[in-house]
Amino acid sequence: MAFFGNLMNNYFYGKQGKGDFTLEQLPQNRRQLFGEVLKVRWSALFGVNLLYMVVWIPAIIWSLLNFLTLYNMLGGEIAATADDIAGLMATYLLIMAPCVAITGPFNAGVT
Repeated sequence: MAFFGNLMNNYFYGKQGKGDFTLEQLPQNRRQLFGEVLKVRWSALFGVNLLYMVVWIPAIIWSLLNFLTLYNMLGGEIAATADDIAGLMATYLLIMAPCVAITGPFNAGVT
């Protein structure tokens, strides 16, 4: 548990031992300030986005599987009727709802 707490402190407060700006080192305008913040917080921004993508993996996999099935149906490899395609879409939506629902708490946390 202490490891997770230290990890979150790095995201919020930066790396330990790195001194703050002195008066001579302060950015002169907002663009320089943005560049400095981006240098310091790059790993935190990247890590949070990767963590957010992990919760979307089930939805991405489910969408790819259904796309491939629909592609095979429309491509002629599998004989498909309108009822088959409607059933595929209904099943897709039925399974996709929980896949998107599990991303809700993560979306709130990222926001």
